[in-house]
Amino acid sequence: MSNEVRGQMVVSVMVRDGEGWPLGVKTVQIADVCPRCGGPRGEVTSWIYPEDGHYYTPDVWENPCGHVDRYSDVLKEAANE
Repeated sequence: MSNEVRGQMVVSVMVRDGEGWPLGVKTVQIADVCPRCGGPRGEVTSWIYPEDGHYYTPDVWENPCGHVDRYSDVLKEAANE
């Protein structure tokens, strides 16, 4: 196990039920590095997302390494932190 200290970041992500319907937005804390390669995660910005007459404001970011952080994976990561 590495003794490296990782930084953290706070993001708001969409939460969906088992059938894919939106339940809302949840704010979680995750590592500030890509879980696949260890490179830095991208800069976080809010996004206004309309779906079925409702508006949600999850965060979005683009990792410089090109790996995509799916909201479902981010929620799993946050649960394990």
